[in-house]
Amino acid sequence: IRDVMEKFHPEVIRYFIVSSHYRSPVNFSDVALKEAKTALSRFYHSFKAYQQVYGQKTVETLEQSFVERFNNAMRDDFNTAEAMAVLFELNKELNRAVKEEQAEQATVLYSTLRQLTNILGLIQHDVDEFLKSDIGQEALTLSDTEIEDFIQQRVDAKKAKDFAKADGIRQSLLDQGVVLEDTRQGTIWRRAD
Repeated sequence: IRDVMEKFHPEVIRYFIVSSHYRSPVNFSDVALKEAKTALSRFYHSFKAYQQVYGQKTVETLEQSFVERFNNAMRDDFNTAEAMAVLFELNKELNRAVKEEQAEQATVLYSTLRQLTNILGLIQHDVDEFLKSDIGQEALTLSDTEIEDFIQQRVDAKKAKDFAKADGIRQSLLDQGVVLEDTRQGTIWRRAD
């Protein structure tokens, strides 16, 4: 397990194990763990999109249809594979609600997804911390401060209408494993998958 944890974030390993039925054989491989990381990252990206607009706001009211389907899957001989399918459907609805700026619905869906993922011990880390995690990846050649400096240079270039320079900075960072995302709150970064 120590060797695997050097290559993959511990939560990716948990997701990989939880996403298949406990009685099914587990086909353990680097490819399967990379797929698990990609799938888990989808939840983190959705949480990030929600949090950029609404912060950490949650409500007590949950979307009962998803809760009931999740609970039914878990009662069916701990069918975590089916429970994960419910979570992905819920995640899709959350993305739609955030995109369509349906604040009340988005908050209910986020609260529901947060509670159900907690049951499985998933999405336990800070969103940015997880997305910037470098476990199993080559260390970035740039420090956080250097990346922020490049982001500021790109912002300045965009203000000066020097879009070629701004695009060059974005591409240079991407070549070094840093993805920039322009949001309403400004430019943020994460590690390339």
